[in-house]
Amino acid sequence: MANYPDKEDTKSVIGWGFWALGIVLVFAIGIFLVRWALVPTEVYSPENVRKQWAFAYEYSEKLKMGAVQVCIAEKAVAAATTDNEAAQRRSQLMAYEQNYARMWADYNARLKNNFEAGLVAPSDVPDKAPTLEESKKAYCPRPA
Repeated sequence: MANYPDKEDTKSVIGWGFWALGIVLVFAIGIFLVRWALVPTEVYSPENVRKQWAFAYEYSEKLKMGAVQVCIAEKAVAAATTDNEAAQRRSQLMAYEQNYARMWADYNARLKNNFEAGLVAPSDVPDKAPTLEESKKAYCPRPA
């Protein structure tokens, strides 16, 4: 004769299995709901906003220094005494201008990505990088 499990024992094991599965599902749903409720506070928290937009402040400083380098190079071109020196200074000026243009494009691309992602920007982050001419007006020393 075959030895089969008792029907009552089988129902009991299956019943406990369903209870265990139910408890796991309740905990999983609870953790999901708590996590879902906390995400907006993390996204909009001042620390997170500062972290997400740290690049904007770094690029702002780089663009400022790039504009100052262009101004210094322009003065060097104007002060050149020989054709050879003038050509060398113009080459340096062009390199600084190209470097500024690269940083300007990188900065604007990152800004566009963050704005399109719906990230909250600090109030002091402009919606686009200043042009070289705007930066030169703001940061280059003016003749007295």
